[in-house]
Amino acid sequence: MNEEKKYFKISEGTLKPILIILCVILLSFSMFQLGINIGSNRGRFACNWAKNYQNNFGGPQRGFGIMPEKPFIDGHGIFGEIIKIDNSDIIINDRNNIEKVIKITNNTSINNFESKAKITDLKVGDRIMVIGDPNNQGQIDAKLIRIFNKTDINPKP
Repeated sequence: MNEEKKYFKISEGTLKPILIILCVILLSFSMFQLGINIGSNRGRFACNWAKNYQNNFGGPQRGFGIMPEKPFIDGHGIFGEIIKIDNSDIIINDRNNIEKVIKITNNTSINNFESKAKITDLKVGDRIMVIGDPNNQGQIDAKLIRIFNKTDINPKP
């Protein structure tokens, strides 16, 4: 009976490596799950963007039946040129020639350099950077919009 107690007893020198290994396994699993969640969100946004293209941009009733060459469309941050302004919605053409609908709310911060701007300050042809969250309609709910002048983007030497 004395031997059984020694067999199940864990020494202090053994406990520390076991805890470290368990922490590493838990951290690895957490990072793996985070990657799955990020990929799933990107895929969902790309799918919703394609499903709602007709609603967002007024294309054919059945859609175009094509997807852009890029497998996933970025939903959290984009840069592009304003091609249409409709009330609190802005349509921009991004660097990949993909049109995206940007939803502006009262909580959206619009900046022109260091000064605050309003939605009425935005014009067709302006180049903007948008940071926000994708929604279920394949649009981006803007949190921050920064207006760039054409000279900011293509400075002359």
